[in-house]
Amino acid sequence: MVTIDPSLIVVHGRSRPFDPTGHAAARGINDSREVTGQRDGRAFIWRNGRFSSLGVLPHYFESAGLFINNRGQIAGTCTRPALFGDAKWVDAYAQPFIWERGVMRRLGTLPDCPRLFPTGMNNHGIIVGHGRGKHMHPVVWLKGYAYEFWDLVIGAGGWSVTYALDIDERGRILAMVARPAAPAGQPNRLHALLIPTTSVKRR
Repeated sequence: MVTIDPSLIVVHGRSRPFDPTGHAAARGINDSREVTGQRDGRAFIWRNGRFSSLGVLPHYFESAGLFINNRGQIAGTCTRPALFGDAKWVDAYAQPFIWERGVMRRLGTLPDCPRLFPTGMNNHGIIVGHGRGKHMHPVVWLKGYAYEFWDLVIGAGGWSVTYALDIDERGRILAMVARPAAPAGQPNRLHALLIPTTSVKRR
């Protein structure tokens, strides 16, 4: 039988209090056991048994940390609602950020794409994700700039990247790919590994 206590985190075989209030939602952890997520509407980093708020970008209401790498960099999103018909509010704007050494910085955005979400980050600070507008936009952030995959992928053989899932230390990206005109009996959607043709460099 296994007993789960959400208020504790185990470090070196010993339990420590994490968040007895239950207000924190953890999203990511690194090899140093630093944790990120959201607590009371703000992204946080949890280290050495203490919570520290990362704050929020100007003009946004909430923030959430999604990934933390072994350099202590955190990728996440800041969101704000927008009025949508009949006075209904929706999370219409999502601005991705990277946080490092106490500073939260905006990541690049795409035209006509008001919502962008990181889905993975490696220890070089390279981030992948997707944008949501009229269509889904797979994105990679290099040195803070956003690039759509159709600008970067070559030799795809009729396949197009629809969704980026994660990235490893060699810059290889796990993605969902699709082709609209698949031959009979063959799949039109697959998981694929995108392999970079140049070396991955640190930010």
